[in-house]
Amino acid sequence: MRIDNKVTKARKDKNKPHSKEIIIDWELVDSLFAKFLEGNQVAARLGMHPDTLAKRIEEEKHTSLTAYRNQKRAKGEALLKEVQFELALGRRKKNIKTGQITDEYKEKPNTIMSIFLGKNYLNQSDNIKTQNLNIDGGKIQDYDKKQLREIAKGFLNSDLDELDLTNGNADTNKK
Repeated sequence: MRIDNKVTKARKDKNKPHSKEIIIDWELVDSLFAKFLEGNQVAARLGMHPDTLAKRIEEEKHTSLTAYRNQKRAKGEALLKEVQFELALGRRKKNIKTGQITDEYKEKPNTIMSIFLGKNYLNQSDNIKTQNLNIDGGKIQDYDKKQLREIAKGFLNSDLDELDLTNGNADTNKK
């Protein structure tokens, strides 16, 4: 019997030299899944085949490897979000006598983490989104050059057929 990284290997049947049962440290497995490792990586860490790990999870935990991994991964995600949130807001000191949180920081708020969380969980963006609206509050539609000339004629009450709008410049000297 050998103990190696919390995994104990013991022979199931001493008459069969290759038959061995690996005793699984489920706390270690849970911890590895919570750290986003995949089933084959956890199995490798335990020194077993991925199919063996899947079989043992089904036998001992009465669920599939995928469901078990997802359950433990969700716990890891929740812990990670908690830490990120604490980093974003900063960690405040506690008054030892009263147990009340003070205005002093153990760790100051992390602006970068705040921005990261805002972008990923609050759909915030660096891009400024603008929306052009007409007087009635409806969206402004796209017009072609001919439609723009007609609109401009109505506003200016002048003949704009002589304008050259091909370059985006209004050249009024052309006749």
